[in-house]
Parts: sequence; C-alpha cells; structure tokens
Amino acid sequence: MKSLREISLPITEQQYREDGAMHYSTLSDFSKGGFHCIEHLGEKKESPSLLFGSVVDTLITGTPEEFENTYFVTDVSADSSDTLINVTKSLFSVYKDSYPTLEEIPDENVIAVLNEIDYGRAWKADTRISKLRKAGSDYYKLLYITEGKTVISSEMYNEAMACVRALHEAPATKHLFAADNPFEPNIERLYQLKFSREFNGVRYSCMADLLYVDHEKKIVVFCDLKTSSKYEDDFYKSFVEWNYHIQARLYWRIIRATMDDDEYFKDFTLTNCHFIVVNKKNLVPLVWVFEDTQKVGELSYGKDRIVKFRDPFELGEELSKYLKAKPSVPDGISLDKPNSLIEHLNTL
Repeated sequence: MKSLREISLPITEQQYREDGAMHYSTLSDFSKGGFHCIEHLGEKKESPSLLFGSVVDTLITGTPEEFENTYFVTDVSADSSDTLINVTKSLFSVYKDSYPTLEEIPDENVIAVLNEIDYGRAWKADTRISKLRKAGSDYYKLLYITEGKTVISSEMYNEAMACVRALHEAPATKHLFAADNPFEPNIERLYQLKFSREFNGVRYSCMADLLYVDHEKKIVVFCDLKTSSKYEDDFYKSFVEWNYHIQARLYWRIIRATMDDDEYFKDFTLTNCHFIVVNKKNLVPLVWVFEDTQKVGELSYGKDRIVKFRDPFELGEELSKYLKAKPSVPDGISLDKPNSLIEHLNTL
C-alpha cells in the first residue's frame, strides 16, 4: 500500500504560499477584481474570519504541537475592536525594534497609520491616539512576548474548539475526521498535502485540506473544510460569492494529473469536491458536493443561467499573459480608436 503523501510536495505551508505558482486565491481575486486588481494580487489578506478558519484548520488537521507553535491564546480587552487591533499589529511590525511600548511611538507616526485606514477622522487627533493606546497598549506588549506566534482571544479559541467538536460528532463528517484506525488499515486520512502541476505553460499549486483514501475500493475522497459566516444550509450562496468553483476544479485537475503519473494511484477514482461546512454559531456541519468538479469550460447556473463560472485555466492563462506583457489596458480595449459602449454593455 502506497500513501498519497509520497507523491505530494514535501514542503511547508510557507514554502507553498511563496512558490510563485497560480493559487486558487489568486485566480479568485482576479475573477472578482479583473484587470485593475492585478497589482494587488500578492498582498497578504488578514481578517477575523480568515484567522478563525485557520485556527479551526490547525486544530482539526494539525497536531497540538503545531497549534502551540503557531498561536498564543489570551484574553484580549473587550474594547479592542478588530480595527484597532490591526492598527496595533501594523505599528508593532514597523516599530517593534525602536519602541518597546505603544506609548513611546511618536504621535505623528500613530496618526499616519490611523489616516491610512481612515479611522476616526472626525475626532481630534488626541482623541484618536488616546483610543488606540487605551485599546492596544496591552496587546502591543503581548506581541513582544509572543513574537512569531499569532495572538488569538480565548473567545475565538473556544468557538473554534466548538466547531472541531461538532465536526467530530456530526453524522455527515465524523467519519471523515476520525483518527486512523488500526482495524481499518485500508483507510487513510491525509491533511494539507501540497501538489503542483503545469498546464498549458502555466504552473498551478494547491493544498488539499483532507484527502480520504480507501485503498481497498481505490477511491480518494477530495474534501475542503470551510468555516462559514452563513448557516451551513446556505453554503451554496458562499460558493458563488467566494468562487469556490475555481478551487474545486483547479485542485481536482492538479491532484488527478499527479495521480495519473503514478503507477499505484493512476487507477484510483478521485471524487468530485466535497465541501465540509460549519458555522460557529449554528454548529450543524454539512457536506456539499460540487457535481461539476470535473467539467471543463464555462459553467452556467441559476433560473435564467445568469450565474457564470469561468474555467480556472482560462483565468490562469489570461492572468499569466497580463503579468508577462504588463499592458496598460485589458484585452478588448483600444488605445487608438473609440471603444463601443454597446459591445461592452452586452457583456454585463
């Protein structure tokens, strides 16, 4: 019996993030933002929802040691809004070597950061600075103690643990996240495996949350875990909003191509993408399958077929061309003659 791990990439998550290949998140952002978002595609995104998803991922797919090396759980003051916490993080990243406390950072430097995010412009400068220092002072000190780790509140940790318990207990998901059983030697659960392939001159990479392998039946169940702000039964709306169709089709093609090149796995079936969804308030995990995971080309859905999903490779090849050529306008726009409004209106 051979493990899929043996044909995956032996790299860290950080190395995966920095491998220079096209990732789902890049293609999704390009699909949403189009030509004029290209210069911002490499920027790191941070939000409470993204952080929460990462915490749940680490708790359920990683080891206790991985969690302890990555996160530091503490009580963050209730009056510390996400905005002010993020400002404090920004100030710490810039001034940690010069100013050991938030109070020592010059007022003009603090105001500059507050202006960048347009926080409290209607207030006096002293008021804005005072609010930040009151909310972020202890947090700034904490960042010194925990440098290299991500600080999360005990509330976030407890909510993440509730999601993990729900995933381990729900009828639709408990078998997927169960520990490997010595009495079921043919079943293997593999978390966060990385793969990379080149198609049509463009390299793509993926990191699969869970691959559930049944060696006896020769089947690999392809799963992705989502912590959703919507109820689990509303996931189809998130599927459209976050372009998860790109992730499903792209990951399937990369993993399938890797399996096809291996003598042991080439005869295994790779299932359509199964999205495992949990909402931290509702805690009723569900599994959703995307039946069109293996389809190629543009897909259309909705009552009047107005929901259009572009093919991942079409997006990847278009973006790759723009990155290489660096044009000043997107395809279809003329710089030396009038552009047709009707032609472009009819694309809406």
